Amino acid sequence: MTATDFRWPRAEFWAPRRVLGARVVRMITELDPEHDDAEIAHLVMEVLVPPVVAHLFYASGAARTVASPRIAERATRQGTGDQLVRPVVRNADTMTFFSELFRRGHRSAEGMAACRRIQDIHRTVGRIRNDDQVFVLSQLITGDERIARALGVTAFAEHHRDALFQFWIGVGKAMRLKDLPETRAELSSWVGDYERRWLEPTEIGHQACEGYLRGFELSLPRTQRWMARSLFVATMDRTMRDCLSYPALSTPVAVAWRACAAGALATTPLRPMRLDSTWTKAFSRVGPEPDLERIGHGTSG
Repeated sequence: MTATDFRWPRAEFWAPRRVLGARVVRMITELDPEHDDAEIAHLVMEVLVPPVVAHLFYASGAARTVASPRIAERATRQGTGDQLVRPVVRNADTMTFFSELFRRGHRSAEGMAACRRIQDIHRTVGRIRNDDQVFVLSQLITGDERIARALGVTAFAEHHRDALFQFWIGVGKAMRLKDLPETRAELSSWVGDYERRWLEPTEIGHQACEGYLRGFELSLPRTQRWMARSLFVATMDRTMRDCLSYPALSTPVAVAWRACAAGALATTPLRPMRLDSTWTKAFSRVGPEPDLERIGHGTSG
């Protein structure tokens, strides 16, 4: 199959209809992880996963990246970065941008233009290294798997993971990143090597992480905000906690969060879900037809 054979993501998977979670899983299984990666990414991340959980996945994955002092410095910008001063809007804009990439795909002219726009913004920020960008991208691929391990569950099937890898690596190629891993195994090895070399405890890393936590916490209803911090820490492994200066949860609290995660996964096949659920609808502040170029300004730190 050549590049010209790839179609625009199929609208049928964004149809305004309700189905059970079990049916969504069967739909994903019937799709090809390479050629239908955008459709699977949408069905997995926007339909199967509730918005609040998707937000937690994003915030935790982004927080791990700032355990690298270089990335933390770019995220905080000496206290002026959006992640510190406008964390709710920053998180919402980024997730809306990702949602529009799911809908358009990274192979479409519009999707590729959006990815190039992100790199234009990075160039204006300056001093953003290729390997740091690949590490950020890696958390969109592997973050859910790490979080699932921390919570003692298995989040997605291998078929789902293959598609997410294909989608985000495709985004990386559209952004013209260099030295991208070609397989999930290579990515895992690459991430391990990067983290051994560059992750370390810093105050600026903790400050940046607090920005992601505040963005998640303040997006919750007031009656639920009390649980945000412990849930956020529950998604961290020891390396991440040590680098970002968070104490481990008490055993009873950790066990409770693991039980909640297991219970939520067990009910997934039985829950009714809408195929037209998107992060754009859940998080967008720019109306029904988001402008990818405008939203792109919110994704660079």
